[in-house]
Amino acid sequence: MFNLNDLHKITSILSPSGLVENFKRLLGAYEEKVEEVAKLESENQVLKDQLKKFIGEQETPKFQPKKDKKELHHPKPSKKDRKKNWKKKSKNSDVKIDREEKCPIDKDQLPSDAEYKGTREVTVQNILIKTDNVKFQIERWYSPSLKKYFEGKLPLGFQGSQFGPELRSFIVMLYVGLRSTENKIEKFLKDLGIIISAGEISNILVDIAPKFSTEMDNAKASAIKKHPYLNIDATGMYLAGSNCFNICHGNHYFGYHSTVKDRSRFSALKSLVMSKDLIYLLNEDAILWIEKRNFKNNQNIYKKLRRIKSDKHYTEEEIDLLIVGFKIEDIKTINAIKTGSLLSAWGKNLLGITPELLISDSASEYRDIFDVHQECWIHELRHYRAIKITSEYIREELDLFFKEAWDLFDLMESYKDFPNEVLREKIEQNFKAIFEKEYQSYMINHCRKNTLSRRENLLTFLSYPLIAIHNNQAESYIREKVVRRKISGGHKTQRGADSGNLWISLYQTVQKNGLSFFHYLKDRFKELNTIPQLSIIIDNRS
Repeated sequence: MFNLNDLHKITSILSPSGLVENFKRLLGAYEEKVEEVAKLESENQVLKDQLKKFIGEQETPKFQPKKDKKELHHPKPSKKDRKKNWKKKSKNSDVKIDREEKCPIDKDQLPSDAEYKGTREVTVQNILIKTDNVKFQIERWYSPSLKKYFEGKLPLGFQGSQFGPELRSFIVMLYVGLRSTENKIEKFLKDLGIIISAGEISNILVDIAPKFSTEMDNAKASAIKKHPYLNIDATGMYLAGSNCFNICHGNHYFGYHSTVKDRSRFSALKSLVMSKDLIYLLNEDAILWIEKRNFKNNQNIYKKLRRIKSDKHYTEEEIDLLIVGFKIEDIKTINAIKTGSLLSAWGKNLLGITPELLISDSASEYRDIFDVHQECWIHELRHYRAIKITSEYIREELDLFFKEAWDLFDLMESYKDFPNEVLREKIEQNFKAIFEKEYQSYMINHCRKNTLSRRENLLTFLSYPLIAIHNNQAESYIREKVVRRKISGGHKTQRGADSGNLWISLYQTVQKNGLSFFHYLKDRFKELNTIPQLSIIIDNRS
């Protein structure tokens, strides 16, 4: 029944300002329902596919939608005041001259009064690609008294292979640096007169001398000593026809790749540790970390773990047997126990150097690995850029939001250049003003609540101004694996994946330290060692 006391509410609702306000609320509710419908449609399709599979019918084909950068609105504004001071300069001063050749003139064409005025220099760059097949005449001597042959030795770099060091360097450079497939390399080399098969090329790429792996590990250790922070990222990959993931981490001095079966915290941690032989430590620190996971039936598990708490070093096999004895089947619980005990051992320096800080996107598998963690701001704002604009009111709110958000981003970059207390307070105030404000848009509110929940990790740079506020370093490293996945589709074997990861890690590390990868390969394959070890180069950098 109508109440006269509610009359003032009706008049306020029907007023121009009230109608506008309530219309905005309706748009927010509509946006929420659109999001719910999209989720329900996705869940419904999954259930339909499961039903078809159960009754023996073919599932609906799944096509990966093409990602269009235009779908993301509100990109970072370009700096209008930036001036292009670039000018084309001569490259001749940097060109190495291999030979000089004179170009004389036919004197019969000269007039009688012509005078010699010297020469004019023209530099032309050229390359010679030809075979250098060598037939070695190895001396052989025989001792009748010892009944033994004595032979001369092949030069360093030519031993143990029917292909010379330059050719092997060239094959690795084509595969890693130029992303050529083995079949394309085979066709190119055969066209030059090299008799080689795709299988032999594959063996050169896969049979990597242990010295390369050792050098990469030492370079990684030196790089972390130099700058104890890491950027990390992951992308999907295929291994033997199955889905897996490639994890890449590094800093300004190195890049390191590894292939894992899943995107769990345990897999991310295993890719980060410096030791091949893992050690697990179920001490008090490990159990405290595990207790924070809050998994099912936790009390019984905690009691069992506390009974065996000690400083004993467990191997991979021993920790697996221990978990089997506890009759734990939940994979998340197993990963939590192994992650906590592995972190504890790493914290005791039992697994090599421990970095101090991790920079990543907001993926959950990177959280709680290090005490200090910076999350990427570019990734964070990407969630807002993906919001569907369903009305002009939502567009207006997003326009206002991104104007304030990109201004905050510029302020954070200024703080990194000139850290001071005034800027720090202003950043914290602006962060609060932008992300604690209530918006009409359901999706903006949904995203900002997630942002607020990660406030500490997003503002870590305020205490560590030297670190980046984005994860571009790791993204640039992992882009190489994304391109290779598009070319070859993945790896057939774990051995192939490991060798491919090592070559790409070396390639990116060599480039990051200002060296030529081809010259580095020739130096190592010839066993000249005129180029210092990568760890020494990193140590000597300023």
